[in-house]
Amino acid sequence: MDFIFGNELFALNNNVMWNHLPAELICFIFKHLPVKDVLLSARKVCKNWNDVVYQTAFWLWRMQRAGIRINQELKASLIFSAEDPETVLRIIQAACLFKENPNTLPGQLGYGQVWTVRESGELNIFSASAILLFRTPKRVNLVLKKDPNDVKYLSILLKILALKDCEVELEDRYSWRNPNSKSDKMLEVLTAPSSICRLKNFQGSLSSDTISHIPNTVFRLDLSIKDPQVLQDLMRVKPPGLENLWLHMEAGSLDTSNLVQIQNVRGCGFYVSNLKDGDEAWLASVAQKIMPNEGFYGLFLVSCNFSVNVMQSAIQLLSDMGIKTWQVCLSSPNFTEENAKDLKHQLQHHLRSYYIQYKLAENLELYGW
Repeated sequence: MDFIFGNELFALNNNVMWNHLPAELICFIFKHLPVKDVLLSARKVCKNWNDVVYQTAFWLWRMQRAGIRINQELKASLIFSAEDPETVLRIIQAACLFKENPNTLPGQLGYGQVWTVRESGELNIFSASAILLFRTPKRVNLVLKKDPNDVKYLSILLKILALKDCEVELEDRYSWRNPNSKSDKMLEVLTAPSSICRLKNFQGSLSSDTISHIPNTVFRLDLSIKDPQVLQDLMRVKPPGLENLWLHMEAGSLDTSNLVQIQNVRGCGFYVSNLKDGDEAWLASVAQKIMPNEGFYGLFLVSCNFSVNVMQSAIQLLSDMGIKTWQVCLSSPNFTEENAKDLKHQLQHHLRSYYIQYKLAENLELYGW
């Protein structure tokens, strides 16, 4: 059989050396094969064919053929300036595969407009990065439990998200629990001048220098702080749309002398971790300094090791200062059914708390811990 490609005539027969075909001709053949066959079968024929499968130019063409259109800005930041071009190529290949085979899309994705993306699972960071190249949901909720520096494909996903016209909720639970870790780099990508996504909720830990990057679109902010300057800067540049503010502090780790009062938020709450006997005066000092005069707020004492008597003293201190709270959650290995009931009664009487729970540490994920 004779085959004309360009200005050259190729005679293909049973004796042809398939592994010696020009790369251009191999690309031409691959263009007529389903993506699945290219990835799973054709690339295994020989080294030359495998090399073609890993050419970025070929997959950019396949993206166009599959109807995947990405703007020049995303091409520049994702493809031509990629720190890890091999990983980017894998994501492009996956995007083409998903687009040509909708039945391979994650089942939980369906046609929903709100995606929850996690480090692992069906809709993980890799698959979400690929699908976002050709689909735009209403909102993406990104939940991270590991150190962001150790999460594979995260930087690529953030670059893609930044250039999608959708709402974003970022839950960096690792930095929320560990304020020495910072979420600065992620926030900087999502709020870059070229970004068009709308960050609505943010959970994590930020340095003082990055507070000014919080966009006006943020509605809820869960911030872990170890430096009073962060709270001062936040109150100075508070986004106008911010209505809910939750703070996490490790007991005794914060100098209360430089704390400022939270103002102009509809609701706020406080997580205090690792509270132990002797920290009740510190807790009362923090509450007195920063709790707003108005607004609903909750108090979450998590992963603590205080005795019931100390907790009762802390409740009395808060009550004496006129502190009221609508929700209290306590977590301590010293709790029993009996003393927890006594605490609940005391909380209802002194702090006017209407929603009270005592939890073991492993049950606190519902509260973002």
